[in-house]
Amino acid sequence: MKLEYVPAVCPYCGCGCGMHLVVVDGRIVGVEPWKEHPVNEGKNCPKGRNAFQFLYAEGRLEKPLIRENGAFKEVSWQEALGTVAETLAAADPGSVGIINSGKLTNEELYLLQKLARCALKTNNMDNCSRFCHSTTVPALVSTVGSGVMTTAQTNIEKADCILVAGLNLKETYPLIARRVIRARQRGAKVIVVDPRRTVTVESLADIHLQLEPGTDVALFNAMLKTILEEGLQDEAFIESRTSGIEELRTFLGAQAIEELTERAGVPLDAIQEAARTYAQAKTGCILYNAGVAQHASGIG
Repeated sequence: MKLEYVPAVCPYCGCGCGMHLVVVDGRIVGVEPWKEHPVNEGKNCPKGRNAFQFLYAEGRLEKPLIRENGAFKEVSWQEALGTVAETLAAADPGSVGIINSGKLTNEELYLLQKLARCALKTNNMDNCSRFCHSTTVPALVSTVGSGVMTTAQTNIEKADCILVAGLNLKETYPLIARRVIRARQRGAKVIVVDPRRTVTVESLADIHLQLEPGTDVALFNAMLKTILEEGLQDEAFIESRTSGIEELRTFLGAQAIEELTERAGVPLDAIQEAARTYAQAKTGCILYNAGVAQHASGIG
């Protein structure tokens, strides 16, 4: 029997946890956490621990299928690839489109766009990231200069206040939730903005703002209005790092905070408590996900 431990990165979410695939005689039989990995520190969530099982799932395809007379039949790779190539070559470029996965590497995406543009003569390409990040990337680029996470995961546990918006952290990113738990153990306050009472709310939230679905902008405008009217903002930071503050003041000045809170469906005192808690913290951190980003006002 030949036993190997092959280092890998968990494919399930963007956390980037390290793991070792346990390989016996060429077959993956399990997963062990990567003990020295800086992201997960020797831990894996249930998704990571079972990340290999789809390889041997009963319904997984092992050979290409071609539909013939309304039913699929197994064919060789040579026949399947030949059929695909012939079909694409005969198609009008305007009728051809390619949808690629967010799990592809940069190198694979580069080859795919070359196939589309050079071989198939089409610019019709799409990616799940266009929907997932069509709001977040331009928002981050316009504010912080890059469409990526703006802090290291290890810094989360150093924050004095953490705002979690549109994100059930303990279910979707359990290893990042550990950082929030450590921050709370240090005395940090956690504010969760979510219309649902999730496990994250129940176990982590000091303040839960249970807003009406789709009213995130009204809620955050009410928080901003509270911070500016009570003088809780960092004027030195605003002066040196931002632009448009006067336009923001003018806009918020025309908004009635009672109308904003009514629209959001959250009591005024709860919104004000959350705004003061976040603004008065020495160091703050905001964690958000698709619950905030994937609607028309995602850039907000």
